[in-house]
Amino acid sequence: MPCLQCRAPARRIIAVAVVFAVIAHTPDLAAADPAAAPPLDLATAERQALTDQPRLEALRAQVRAARERAVSAAQLPDPKLIAGVTNLPANGEDRFSLSRDFMTMTGVGLAQEFPRAGKRRLRGHAQDLAAQTAEARLDAQERAIRRDAALGWLDAWLPQRAAGLVDEMVAEALRERGAAEIAFRSGRAPQADLLAAEVELELLQDRRRKLDQDADEARERLARWTGAPVGALAAGVPSLPAPPELPILQAAVDRHPELLAAQADVAERENALALAREEYKPDWRAELMYAWRPDFSEMATLQVGIDLPVFTRDRQGRGAAAAAEEIVSATATRDDRARALHAEAAAVWRAWDQAVVRLRRYDDVIVPAATARARAALAAYRGGKTELAAVLDARRAALDVNLMKLELQVEVLRRLVELRYLNP
Repeated sequence: MPCLQCRAPARRIIAVAVVFAVIAHTPDLAAADPAAAPPLDLATAERQALTDQPRLEALRAQVRAARERAVSAAQLPDPKLIAGVTNLPANGEDRFSLSRDFMTMTGVGLAQEFPRAGKRRLRGHAQDLAAQTAEARLDAQERAIRRDAALGWLDAWLPQRAAGLVDEMVAEALRERGAAEIAFRSGRAPQADLLAAEVELELLQDRRRKLDQDADEARERLARWTGAPVGALAAGVPSLPAPPELPILQAAVDRHPELLAAQADVAERENALALAREEYKPDWRAELMYAWRPDFSEMATLQVGIDLPVFTRDRQGRGAAAAAEEIVSATATRDDRARALHAEAAAVWRAWDQAVVRLRRYDDVIVPAATARARAALAAYRGGKTELAAVLDARRAALDVNLMKLELQVEVLRRLVELRYLNP
């Protein structure tokens, strides 16, 4: 009979092994549940937006494709293999015979076209310029994605931060309702005070629910950039560098990737015009054939051909005129984009500067005054010198002031994000 005392250690070993197996095959809950992940800060959101971004990968592929085409476009065309029968009789006694007529030949040969070296160089250069344009657009797109991800993070951070302010007011409202209920039951306050406290509490709780709704929607939109569900955001106020002075910023805008891409597009059109002018110069080609005749000597043939640009007015001339107009279009587009970026930089910089001044006024005057008013109203109410409505009105005003300050703080951050995009 097996020893019962020997079975106990074996059972414990099996149990431990099962526990380790379950742990090893349990998914990472923090990775699966956004709420269990650490709070997402602004810098991390920007990095995630740039790390695995299909839009950027598409542009990188365009750059690589243009680089490959630049080499291919500058090469000679592939040679052509030619084979056939020449002077084959079509009627009479010798029809379709390959050997009875001395003029019948079976031949094989090669044909090669030789576009002018200037054309091949310009065609390759056109793809180099296309790659430069794609690289500049890639840089601009990286900046735009970083900007949009940061703005999306701020859109989600604002209601989360505002919810904390409302929570403080809800706690105050709960205490005030309790005090109003006690005062009403003891006959020291009218029922209207209790009802006012209850309505104020319900309004604050509804406001809190609306902020949760706004935060959820903003986090869903932010997930478009991070590529993963977004949970709680870091509570701290993000720190962003102040922009340079406006004249320095305006000078930097001239080096913005969008303008570099537009300038590269102009260079592409100029290269296309040079290529169109090269079309006036003819290309040439050569064919070499070797023919076999069964009962006669073998034959070799060499032919050389050259293009004849005779109808240049409606062909090469029209192409060159179209290329010249495309230069005008690309140049105007570049100038218009430069004008728009300079105007945007000035408007955003001035909006940031004014928002900073306003925010400083909130910190120095408006918020302290609203807080002092709320405290004074509460002290007067407790001393029996005013009604509860005055306290609720002062607290509501203090909350609104703090929320307006928070919105202004976010506006300053949004302007800094936009200015960072404009400052290369």
